[in-house]
Amino acid sequence: MRRTQLLLVGMLIALASAARVSAQSPLILNEANAVTGESYLGGAKSDTTLGRLQGNGQNWLEFLVVGNDPGKNTLDLRGWKLDWAYQDADLADVDKHGNGVMTFSNDPLWAAVPRGTMITMSEWKEAYYLTNTPAYDDPVGGELENPNGDPLNAGGLQRVGGINGLGNPRNETYNSAIHTLKDFSSNTTWNPLAEAGADWNIHVWAGDRNAQNEFKYFNFTGTVSQPDGDDPDTDPDTFAVGIDDVAGLFSANNDEWRITIKDASDNLKQGPIGEHQAGWTGGGVGSNETLKLEAFEAVNNPTLANYQNVTNALYKDGSSSAFGQANQWNSGENMQDLSPLRSWFATIAPGDVNLDGIVNIFDINQVSANWGPGHGNLGGDANGDGTTNIFDINLISANWSTSGGAQAVPEPAAVGLLLIGASVLMLAGWRRCK
Repeated sequence: MRRTQLLLVGMLIALASAARVSAQSPLILNEANAVTGESYLGGAKSDTTLGRLQGNGQNWLEFLVVGNDPGKNTLDLRGWKLDWAYQDADLADVDKHGNGVMTFSNDPLWAAVPRGTMITMSEWKEAYYLTNTPAYDDPVGGELENPNGDPLNAGGLQRVGGINGLGNPRNETYNSAIHTLKDFSSNTTWNPLAEAGADWNIHVWAGDRNAQNEFKYFNFTGTVSQPDGDDPDTDPDTFAVGIDDVAGLFSANNDEWRITIKDASDNLKQGPIGEHQAGWTGGGVGSNETLKLEAFEAVNNPTLANYQNVTNALYKDGSSSAFGQANQWNSGENMQDLSPLRSWFATIAPGDVNLDGIVNIFDINQVSANWGPGHGNLGGDANGDGTTNIFDINLISANWSTSGGAQAVPEPAAVGLLLIGASVLMLAGWRRCK
């Protein structure tokens, strides 16, 4: 009897442990823009970063790195998958739907993404807006759609063109005299030590390509089906993601959109997240709203474990958004506290630019590989002045250690190596400047 009881207890413990492991996710969705191309955020609200724009900056997604690989402060995202899908249930005559997978590439950017990083990704590279948008609804063919105007759409900038995910110009050409440009080009200079203020963000234009003209940061698969109006007998037409302009690179909308996150071994890490998925308690996501995590404000003392165990019930529909920033809701009365994800950085030894807990030759390698301006902390900018140079070498030298804790004085041999390395780097920098 006792043996049976012990076995049952052991099984329960194992099941509970497995449940805890499966519930935790080191990468979570934070916000998804569901505002359609012709709409604005509801209630005349604006995005804290983008302002009030038609389409709210087009398709974009926002994620938080809330976990790490064993023994590290970073997460290897290479091979991870973002599986999205949608279905327009309101169309009775044709089937409008889409699904696809964005797979993180093998680019070095994804090899060690620090915990606490906010990753944003946009489908479009640039979008242009009329600086002086008419006060009424958007003009079409020189006439107003609604002479009485629509107060919900008043006061925003109307989109008139841009460069899409495939790098193709769309509609009007940018004219600085009459257009406002929103640039969504990649910015990967993660740098919490930046002199201008802590920068915990990595932003990528999903359509960026490498020297071989392959997509740099993601691999794309999937299809989008929708009516094109050419032949009702053959609608819906199907378009390939990553190939056709109609399909683009990925979708984020209000048509029962959902997303699932899997690791490189196809293990489920989060999801599906989205309206009407299991556990959803928010309202229906409208064409003038976003889907976002509304939880973990400072007054509730959130923890790292809270972020790692989010459920679909914590996501809501929202009429405001905060691209690349902590989420806000209830007209800004509530705001996410991201500090539990980032407090570890205060314990990192100065000079540990690759965040492996040791100030050593590998940090020198980071400096060597990224000599010059604009590379960020992961690119060797140890002191946060915006440039990877001899001053970063000095900081690494001053904190040379075999651990990320107590700082040790470099041994003579180590100092000699550092000086030699610094000389080589200075020479390399001098040659580049010639």
